[in-house]
Amino acid sequence: LVPSSPFVSAAANRGGMASVQHRFFPCRWAALIAFSAWTVHGSRLHLKLETNQLISVSGDTLLRKSPFLMTHDSATAYTGGHLTAMNFVKTASANLVGQLECGARAFDLRVIVLGNNFDDIRFHHFNTKSNGKRGLGWVSRDQSVASIIPGMVSWSRKHPDELILLSVSHCYITSAKQAKYNTPIRDLDCRDSRLVDAFTKLGVRAETSCNKLNSLTLDQARQAAEMPGGGKMLFIPGDGICVQSNWDDSVHSAAAVDAYVDRTMQAARAGSPMFQVQAFSQQKLFVPLEKSKEINLNILRWLKTSDKLTGVNLLEVNLVCAYGPSIASALGAVVTPADRDMCRASCAEACKVLGTCSL
Repeated sequence: LVPSSPFVSAAANRGGMASVQHRFFPCRWAALIAFSAWTVHGSRLHLKLETNQLISVSGDTLLRKSPFLMTHDSATAYTGGHLTAMNFVKTASANLVGQLECGARAFDLRVIVLGNNFDDIRFHHFNTKSNGKRGLGWVSRDQSVASIIPGMVSWSRKHPDELILLSVSHCYITSAKQAKYNTPIRDLDCRDSRLVDAFTKLGVRAETSCNKLNSLTLDQARQAAEMPGGGKMLFIPGDGICVQSNWDDSVHSAAAVDAYVDRTMQAARAGSPMFQVQAFSQQKLFVPLEKSKEINLNILRWLKTSDKLTGVNLLEVNLVCAYGPSIASALGAVVTPADRDMCRASCAEACKVLGTCSL
């Protein structure tokens, strides 16, 4: 499949090779075209093309039917500790900017307001007790919305055509200045104007109406996400609010992920609001990151060889370092060579420990 608006020029140079330039206008492609070899014979350019079946959507496709690579529990990259041994919460090794560089365009962010102070919002992954207290898990120490989101905004401004979604959920508030184990906490509506303002004052745009999100086209979402100074980043109420999570605690293997994707996509195609497809092995006690390499490679193969994920919305993965740039590109994101280099640097730990060196 050739791009609808290409500009291709070729000029013979030494050795009979040609220089090729191409310009692609903003859209999402149904095929990836790789220029693997080219030669010039007279004035004609002969290209060897390799095509892979990919997901394609146009600007008038509904946002809830448009594909994004999403990272699961995105901020847990900031936890300390090992990627495998005694890993209770960590689902990624690259930080949030690193995940952008690896192709993530949607983020599963879970937040807690400390000290009833909306200038001090931290990231978390913990369970809650029936008595209204914090259970086991993690709350970020040095990373807050105010300190981390500006870096993502800066990245977005350097990549102004890429739409980024911040899916915010599992929102809590506490009067305590630290949310330690057994700290009393309260549920907070993720659409609370004070919480939303904490993001918008950093430049992020917001849409908190589920009905509006369900009716937005991709082009309209891009317009709604345009930030002052450039870039496109949109705060949305996430899992359990405006986004259907499709959580299934029984999925614990690559084979189980395969079957889960089939039944989740079948249900979603029948009609769904914005939705996640949690394409990873669910946690029992420890986070099974060692399974991510195989699962993510399977995802990439499905995208290239089948229609298994056609119609996917938020394709959620663990360990975006494993094939993340290739999956994101298959979904329509633009991942530049420079981004891949930065992704590779951000993923050095995962490459060394888990062998996830393939992007």
